[in-house]
Amino acid sequence: MSYRTEQTHDQLRIFEGDALVGAYRFLGARRPYFWPLNVAEGSVARGAGTGDHPHQTGFYLAYGLHGHNGASNIWSDWDEAPYGPCGAMHHVEFTDIRGDGFTERLVYTNGDGEAIGEETRDITYSRVSDSSWRIDWHSHVLSLEEQVNAPFHFSARAATSILESGAVASSARDGSEAREAHPAEWMSAAGALGDGKAGMVLVDHADNPDELGEFWYPSIIMLTHEAPLPFPADGLHLRCHLLLHSDDTPSI
Repeated sequence: MSYRTEQTHDQLRIFEGDALVGAYRFLGARRPYFWPLNVAEGSVARGAGTGDHPHQTGFYLAYGLHGHNGASNIWSDWDEAPYGPCGAMHHVEFTDIRGDGFTERLVYTNGDGEAIGEETRDITYSRVSDSSWRIDWHSHVLSLEEQVNAPFHFSARAATSILESGAVASSARDGSEAREAHPAEWMSAAGALGDGKAGMVLVDHADNPDELGEFWYPSIIMLTHEAPLPFPADGLHLRCHLLLHSDDTPSI
C-alpha cells in the first residue's frame, strides 16, 4: 500500500491507502510536530494540551533546553521567567511534498523574535512490517548565530496509557534505569494502547556529530546532540528515525 501526503492550511496529513496514519502540524505551535502517529490500536504519540508538560506533543525537534548555556529556549512554551520568553521554529515553505515525505524550510527565532538560524528538514515515512512503520528525519541546520554549546533534541512523547502502564528501555539499559540520561543507540517505550499494546522506538544515527547521542527520559523520550563550537561552516546535520509499532517492541 502506498503513502499519500495531503496539505491543508496548517498540516500535512499522511495516508496509507485510505487510512490516516499521521499528521505533521507546521503552524500553530512553537515547533512543528507530528501527531497523531497511528498504528492499529490508535495514536502511539500524545497530542497537545493534556496532562503534565503540555508543550510535549508528538514527535519533534527542539533546541536549547531551558536556555542551556545561555542558548535561546526553543524547548519550552513559556513567555515569562524563569524559562521565557521562549523562541520558536517557524515554518517558511515546503520545497517538496512527496507521497512518502516532504522537504521544508524553517527559520529559528529567539525570545525577542530575532532570527538566529535557519534549517532545511527532509522527512520520509515507510512501512517496516504489517505492524510497524517508521519516520526518517534529517535536519540540516544551515546557520546558527548563537555560539554556545547548546543541545538539539529529537523528542517523542508517547500516549498517556503507554507511559502509565508500559516499560522504558534503551540499548544500554533496561527498565527504570533507562530514565537516567545516558549514551545509547536507541530508546523505547511500550505499553497498553486501545485494546492491545503498542509503542515507539527513537533511534540515533551513526552520522550524527557525536559517536553516541545522549538519551533522556524525563517524561519524554529525548535524544540529544550538542551543537559543536565553532558552528560548522557547512552547517550541522542531525538525523534519527522513529519506529511506531503494535504489540511488543520489534527487533531494532
